[in-house]
Amino acid sequence: MIECIVLISAFLLSNLMLNISLESETLEQIVNTGILCFSVLLFILSINAYRKTRLKIILYASIAFILFTIQLSLEIVEDTISTIENPYNELLISSITLSILVLFFLAIVRKK
Repeated sequence: MIECIVLISAFLLSNLMLNISLESETLEQIVNTGILCFSVLLFILSINAYRKTRLKIILYASIAFILFTIQLSLEIVEDTISTIENPYNELLISSITLSILVLFFLAIVRKK
C-alpha cells in the first residue's frame, strides 16, 4: 500500500515539475510539491509508528495524513486540468477537510 502511495505521489510530483513555469504560479506549485512530499512522509512515518505501538491515536493521525495527501492531490489535478470542472469537487474537498479535522479531534480526545 505504501508503495502505491509513493508511486502516485511521484507521478503527481513529476506532473507538477513538468508544469512549473516562470509564471506567478511557480511559487505555489513549489510549495504544493513540498506539502505533498511532507504529507506522504508523515503518513509513512505514522504508519511505521502505528505498527510498532498499535496505538489507535496514531492510526487516526495516519489516516488524516493520507486524506490530506488525497485532498491536495485533487486540488492539484483540478488546477492542472481545468476541464475537470465538477460542481461536486468543492464539496468533496470540503468533506475531506472535515474528515481530517474529525480524525485529529479523535486522536486528541480518545484515550489509549
